[in-house]
Parts: sequence; C-alpha cells; structure tokens
Amino acid sequence: MTKKTEWPFDQAPNVAALTTRQVLDLHLPILQVVHYEDDHSWAFVCGTTDDYKNYGRLICMAEALKLDETLRGIADLPPG
Repeated sequence: MTKKTEWPFDQAPNVAALTTRQVLDLHLPILQVVHYEDDHSWAFVCGTTDDYKNYGRLICMAEALKLDETLRGIADLPPG
C-alpha cells in the first residue's frame, strides 16, 4: 500500500462513526471531529446544530473518509 491508500485511523474502515443529518442530507462539510476517550469511537459533524434530533446518524469510518479525504490529516488525533 502506498502512503495515501494506507488506512490512517485507529478504528477499522467498517467501524461505525457518528455524524449528523446535515452532513449526510445537506452535504455540509465536516468541520468538527471528536475522538472519544472512553471507546475510541469517532464523530464527524458540521458544527451547525446542537439539536439531538440531528445527531445519531451512523456511517462507517470509510464513508467518513470518502466524504472528506482531508480527514487523513487528523487521523492521529488522540482520544479525548
């Protein structure tokens, strides 16, 4: 594998990650990333809502990277 095709995250490509309705349905950019300390899961959100109804959309880690290839740049973000 070349550097660009190596999997960059600590979670496998098929592991679930959180996102928002705005990222999926409205195609808003991912502007905030959380790498949770308790289980090392990830959230990729737009930062435009605090309404719980917009959260809870699940995607796989590979889908997050497809949505925004620049996420490779923060893949080493430590948990917490």
